[in-house]
Parts: sequence; structure tokens; C-alpha cells
Amino acid sequence: MPRSKLQVWRSVILSGLLLCVAAVARAQPPALHKVTLFSRLGHDKVDHAKSAYNFYAMARADNYPKTIGNRSNLFYGSVALDGDSDWFSVSGGGSELTRIKDLGLKRWREMVATPFIAVPPHATQGIRVPRAGESYEQASEERVTNVVLGHMYVIHIKGDKEDYYVMLRVDELAPSDYCTISWRVVPPPNQPWK
Repeated sequence: MPRSKLQVWRSVILSGLLLCVAAVARAQPPALHKVTLFSRLGHDKVDHAKSAYNFYAMARADNYPKTIGNRSNLFYGSVALDGDSDWFSVSGGGSELTRIKDLGLKRWREMVATPFIAVPPHATQGIRVPRAGESYEQASEERVTNVVLGHMYVIHIKGDKEDYYVMLRVDELAPSDYCTISWRVVPPPNQPWK
């Protein structure tokens, strides 16, 4: 039985709509996740694992201590400067080359590309006191950065078996107590967000 012109047009329109919906779905950025981290120094007696997060496992260290162990990528409140423990820290050195960079006050809708972060070997094994005119971020070789409400951060996670980028935003901050972040794994620089 031949199809009528109306049936053909309906099929064409339906196919076009499905292609549009698929294109919009592919254009969506990666999934957004949320987690609350508690200051390691402020909550050490309770459970310092609540300050550590592993992006690959998508879990705080207290939720899966045997799985994550010492493989956390981000720590909150492990460093205190003048009584302020609102600091993120990443790699402490060795073969772990991970870096973190503060991108300033931003919203997710403003982020359309991943900034490049070089990960050369660290010149020092740990974090040192800054020299005159040097920030803690510079002195730590981008292993430490101040936590600021509404700021966006990019992390280049680089180790022996991993190499990927994560972006995060500080959505809530109770100074030296806890912070809630939203985060997502993002494509490497020079690759479009889908």
C-alpha cells in the first residue's frame, strides 16, 4: 500500500525533530556532580577523610577508604595560613604531577573550554614558604590554592596511570569548616565540550 504525501511529510518532520534532539543532547556538557568537603584541620578529630575526594571514583575518602586509600585528587583544609584553612591542595610531589589553578569568579554557563595547565616535574618535594612577591600558588607549583566562594578551578590530574582534567566551582563555603563544590570531568584543552 503506497504511503500518502501526508505520511511521508510526517516521517520527514519526525526524523528532523529526532535529529535536532540528538544534536542538542550531544552538545550538552559533561554531567555535573556535587560534594561537600570538610576542613581536614577543623574536623581532624571526627574524620579527616571527609576532606579528601577522588574524582575517578566519584567519592569522598570516608565513603570508600579501602578503595580510595591515598589516591585522593583533591584535599580541603589540609593547609592553614594565619588560622585560615580554606585552601585546596593536590599532589604533594613524587611521580604525581597534578596541578590546580584558580580561574576566578565564574559561573558554569561561562565555561566553554578547558584551560591548559602544564605538568612538568616538580622542582621541590613539598610546599615551601613564598619568597618576596611570590604567592602560595606559585611557591607550591600550583599544588595549593585559596578556596573562594563562587570561584571556578581547573585541575590537571596527572599521575603514572591517569591524565585528565576536572573543573570545579565553590558553591558554598563556611570558612575553615566546609565547602560544597560542583564539578565535572572535562575534555582536554583544544577539544570541544560536548
